[in-house]
Amino acid sequence: MDWGSLFWIFLIFSSLQPLLNRRAQEFRRLMAIRELEQKRGSRVILLIHRQESISFWGSRFPATSASRTPSSIAGDSPYPTQYPD
Repeated sequence: MDWGSLFWIFLIFSSLQPLLNRRAQEFRRLMAIRELEQKRGSRVILLIHRQESISFWGSRFPATSASRTPSSIAGDSPYPTQYPD
């Protein structure tokens, strides 16, 4: 196997690693929810709210392009946003 093939294998593995890690995390979360449901004998409903990021070669990127809210784009104001009545 030459260096070019090793480079492409490394590149493919590096690009698939975030996807595999995310799937593994989702599977672990699902198993924990199922275990809790069986232990309690009831349905578990949960809300997970956090921004997950993807790491590619040590650099972290937001998982979605909608990570910036309009207030952070316009600049953080010390005053709360006022909505019409």
